[in-house]
Amino acid sequence: MGVGDRETIRAPACRLEIVVLNIIPRSPNQLLASLPPTDFELIRPHLRSIKLTHQTVLVRAGERLPHIYFPLAGIISLVTRLTEGEAVEAAMIGRDSVFGASASLDGGIALNEAIVQLPGTASVLDVAQLRKAAAQSGPFRATLIRHEQALLAQALQSAACNAAHPVEARLWLALQDVEDPEIPVSVVGMGLIVSIAYLPTQRTVDLELTYTSMGCPAMEYIQDDIRDRLLAEPDVDDVRIEVVWDPVWTRGRIREDARARMRSLGIVA
Repeated sequence: MGVGDRETIRAPACRLEIVVLNIIPRSPNQLLASLPPTDFELIRPHLRSIKLTHQTVLVRAGERLPHIYFPLAGIISLVTRLTEGEAVEAAMIGRDSVFGASASLDGGIALNEAIVQLPGTASVLDVAQLRKAAAQSGPFRATLIRHEQALLAQALQSAACNAAHPVEARLWLALQDVEDPEIPVSVVGMGLIVSIAYLPTQRTVDLELTYTSMGCPAMEYIQDDIRDRLLAEPDVDDVRIEVVWDPVWTRGRIREDARARMRSLGIVA
């Protein structure tokens, strides 16, 4: 090759191997998402989605259970009816668990009335398909049993709570689940709840609420979360919220446990 001639160097052709994975989307239901792929495949072709409509009765105590419910969003409440007609909530099932598994494996008769407390969606499965999958997979059957044991523990805790606390006390406890959207501390801990009154004949909660400032951007979000959480209680059909500015909110309204939580997050309270 003479001076000035150019040598063209060709890089070896790149060999790209494209691997197409058959990826199955993870379910929003945490029980289904936790299953190994082989176990999930036992039931996946038979799952179908439905809407969970507020106050819909999915099954009554003593009735045969036709379907198993895996909530994707919303809450199913398990209720026991007393002789006087009063309803007592035994447990709540959200997207972390399943309703109807033990009943389907043991005769298919519902022990509690199941009512939709918060609307959402669910994956449902025929009882026969669940039984077949449980018979084919010991680990799947063990997962169902663990969730039923957790549900029993919740029911026992609920019974103790109902016996020890009147309705208003339980409403205060329920609001511990509602956090300020800007600070991960409950609205109770922040001192935003001024008062709660329960009207048993109307099954209505009258609640006085305040904010840290009149310009709080999260007002509507907090009220929606409070209303949704209280409506999930079996004794509550309506929630009336009044925003009050007297007394004026100050840092002195923050509870000590909330202050400790804020300090652990590096927030000066």
